[in-house]
Amino acid sequence: MENIKPQEETPVEENNWFEEQWAHPENVKVIGSNEHGLTGEFFDVYDISPGAEKLKTETPLVIGMGWGAIPESDKKHIKYWTEHGRRVIVSDTPPGISAEGKEDFPNIEIEKMTAIIEGLRTKGIEIKENGTATGQINLMGRSEGAIFSILLAYLYPQLVKDLVLENPAGLTGKINKGIFAMRWFNVMKQQILKEYKETGTNPGDHLPEVFTRNPAKMIESAMALSSADVREMLKEIRANGIGVSVIATTDDKFFPMEKMAGPGELTSEDVDGFYSLQGSHDSYFYEPEKFAMVVDQAFDALEAKRQKKLEAIQNK
Repeated sequence: MENIKPQEETPVEENNWFEEQWAHPENVKVIGSNEHGLTGEFFDVYDISPGAEKLKTETPLVIGMGWGAIPESDKKHIKYWTEHGRRVIVSDTPPGISAEGKEDFPNIEIEKMTAIIEGLRTKGIEIKENGTATGQINLMGRSEGAIFSILLAYLYPQLVKDLVLENPAGLTGKINKGIFAMRWFNVMKQQILKEYKETGTNPGDHLPEVFTRNPAKMIESAMALSSADVREMLKEIRANGIGVSVIATTDDKFFPMEKMAGPGELTSEDVDGFYSLQGSHDSYFYEPEKFAMVVDQAFDALEAKRQKKLEAIQNK
C-alpha cells in the first residue's frame, strides 16, 4: 500500500485562465472509420492546460469518467490537476459514440472507449493501423471508466503510458444482473441521500440531463457493470510495461475493496501501487481535492518508478 503524503500547494497566478478554457470546449464531428464503425456525431472535447512553461509533464492526462458522469462532474478535479502542472483532456460523451462491438464484451464500453479515441484524434494523438500511436497519454479511469480505460490500454498499449484506476469496476468478478441492478440503484440512492445530508453536495444532480440524452444507453451502461471482467486484461497491460495503480475506498458498496484484493483476485504482482482511502464509492465527488491529489501523486509515483528502472538499466 502506498503512503499518501500531504502535497504542498503549487502557487498559481490569480487569473481566470482555467475558466476561460473551460468555457470554450472544442465541438468536433466524429470521422467515419471502418475499424470502429463510427457515425457522424458531434461532441465537445475539453482540453485544459496551464501553459507549456507550467507543465510538469508533456504527457496529457485523459479521463475515463464513471457511469452518468459529464465533464462538469469532474471539474474541480480537473482544475486541481491543471493547477498542479498537468494538461487534461476529457470528452463529453456519457452515452459513448456509436461503434462496432467485440464478441464477449459489452458494446457500450466499446462505444465509450471510442469516444476517448475520437477525442484524442482531434488533439493530434492518433492510433495508426499497425497499433502504434502518434503520442502517449496518462489515463485515469473512475468506476465504470476503469472498464473502457483498461480496454483501451489492452488494445493499444503503445498509446498509454500509465494507468490509474479509482474505485474501479470490472475488477471484482461478474455479478448476476438482477441482483446487481437492485443493489446498484438502492445503494446509489442511499449513498447520495446520506452524503447530501452531510455535505450538501449531490453528484447526481446532472443525471436527469444525461438520461435525457439517451435513456436506453444509460441503462445498458449500468447493466454492463455487472458483466464486465477485465482482470486478465489488466495483468497483460502491466506485462506490456504500462504502470498501474489502484485507488479504492474502504466503504465502497458497489465494488468492495476486499473483493478486489481477496484470494484469487488482484495481487501486488498485478499493480505497481495500491492506495486505500476512507470513504464511499462517491466520496470522489464530495472530497475532490483529496482524491485529485492522490491521483496526481499516483501518476508521479509511477513516473518516478519508471525513471528509476531506466537509470538502473543505463548504469549496468
